[in-house]
Amino acid sequence: MKLTLLSNQWQGVVRRAQQRRGIIDGLIRQWQRYREMVEKLRKWLLEVSHPVEVLQAGNTIPLQQARSMLDAVQLMEKVLQRQQGSYILTIEAGRQLLLSADGRAEVTLQTELTDIQDRWKQASTCLEEQKKELSLLLKDLENTFEGWTGDLAHLTLLRESLSCYISAEDLSVLQERIELLHRQWDEICHQVQYSLYT
Repeated sequence: MKLTLLSNQWQGVVRRAQQRRGIIDGLIRQWQRYREMVEKLRKWLLEVSHPVEVLQAGNTIPLQQARSMLDAVQLMEKVLQRQQGSYILTIEAGRQLLLSADGRAEVTLQTELTDIQDRWKQASTCLEEQKKELSLLLKDLENTFEGWTGDLAHLTLLRESLSCYISAEDLSVLQERIELLHRQWDEICHQVQYSLYT
């Protein structure tokens, strides 16, 4: 009788130990999966957090470079949207681990989760600001080109209205200059269009 009772107690202890081991093994797997997800996300956020070199006050950049920079920022925004699932899973995995963490591990996990959330917000904000800045720059450049077109049209109109007051020789020189400006302008427009669509 005592032997059966001791045997039953021993089997109960063994079952509880196996259950605890299963719980611990599960937590270890969760922790490892969480660590892998955190490292991948951190690495990716580090890449995104390096902003594209945007126009600084007083510096100018070519239109084609501005277009390329905007394309790169927009691509990063799309990738950020695709990574959102990974971000949410990482945060959720960390929160699950918080439920079973001891004091020290809880502080570490909470700090990590806060850091990842802050980096995510920073990356989002940085990309949005870069996109706005580059879009404004491109719009300004395009408006400048439109202004030049208007100036050339005004110059042609001015030549026609003043032709009765200008000598034929001066009018001929003025016509040559206007034609040269038109050719140069057409070349610039062609280069701008090419850079906008490449």
